[in-house]
Amino acid sequence: MNYWTTTLVIYGALTELASKHGSESFTASQRSIMQLAGIGSDNTLRKHVEDLCEMRLLKVDGNRYGDGLRAPSTYTLLTAERSATSAERSSIRVRSIIKKETKERRHATSSRTRTADAARVLSFLDYGEEERRIIEAYHITLVEVDPRWLRVTKFSEAVSAAIADFTADFRDRTVDDVFHLFRAVADGDERVTIPKKRTLVRLLRDNRDTNLINDEEEIPF
Repeated sequence: MNYWTTTLVIYGALTELASKHGSESFTASQRSIMQLAGIGSDNTLRKHVEDLCEMRLLKVDGNRYGDGLRAPSTYTLLTAERSATSAERSSIRVRSIIKKETKERRHATSSRTRTADAARVLSFLDYGEEERRIIEAYHITLVEVDPRWLRVTKFSEAVSAAIADFTADFRDRTVDDVFHLFRAVADGDERVTIPKKRTLVRLLRDNRDTNLINDEEEIPF
């Protein structure tokens, strides 16, 4: 799981906890958030929570027990209206990937960039769970191996439409067929059409009539 995906997963876990508590503000232990997000390191959780706070998507208030010992913190999810500025609505070109930065670099990041990152997190949540699985598999199998493939960085109706068309019921396809397509591309399968502009949308559109499924092959995602 890359850095950006981990941030998204942790944010999703926080929204789920907020839903369970029936409030945007709730108190939860780090362990409960880690278990829900599937995160195994306290340090990893803290770094990504700091990023969400800097994006103005989250506010964290520390608590103490009566004897002075640290108690579970109170987390508040900030609404899009509170986290957004005019920069979110501008034509900022989102970077191809969020890189892991040092604490000093994060503090030096301008509010405009933080707002763009916040908009990216919020928009990416518009994808369904199955769509996010496909996008993550695309990133792992192709984008991280060959930089000519362009990363999906925010919500796009074109991406959703291409996935829906490729896996449409009348085509008798499942998500597994998408994963097999990615693997076939990585393996240099000559049956696959490689688009001139290497995007997920064009790859799915150009190969929607290609059948690569192999029942004996194990799906890694």
